[in-house]
Amino acid sequence: MSESIIDTSRAFFGEVVQPILAEHFPEITAVTAFGLFGYGSEALGLDDDYSRDHHWGVRIDALLPGSVTAVQQQQIMQTVSANLPESYRGHSLYAAHLAGAGLALDTLPGFLQRTIGLTRAPQNHIEWLHVPEEDITHVINGEVWHD
Repeated sequence: MSESIIDTSRAFFGEVVQPILAEHFPEITAVTAFGLFGYGSEALGLDDDYSRDHHWGVRIDALLPGSVTAVQQQQIMQTVSANLPESYRGHSLYAAHLAGAGLALDTLPGFLQRTIGLTRAPQNHIEWLHVPEEDITHVINGEVWHD
């Protein structure tokens, strides 16, 4: 099997995206977590031929501090998109899972709301028991490369 999309995405971040972010947004980059995590079989390392036919491609997930505004997020996306090649290691960056940049920006509360339905970690036994195991998997799978 060829290189996993986690490996490709990690290299894409280190070789292409991180230098762009460090040049244009050094303060935000320093306090943001980057990796490939959350939804998708590729975040579990299961990117076989069957999973590659949908929602698959080079991807970087980012958890930004809450102080980063929507305008700043838009500026990050525009700057990264404007400085990307059309493809990376044979993967189109404009026809992939996250077309145009391969970058998904979120905050920790937003990510947790999407994955476990809470904007924070569960605070007691009852809250933990109400979070389905498969949703917890979306929070703990994948890799973080920069934090």
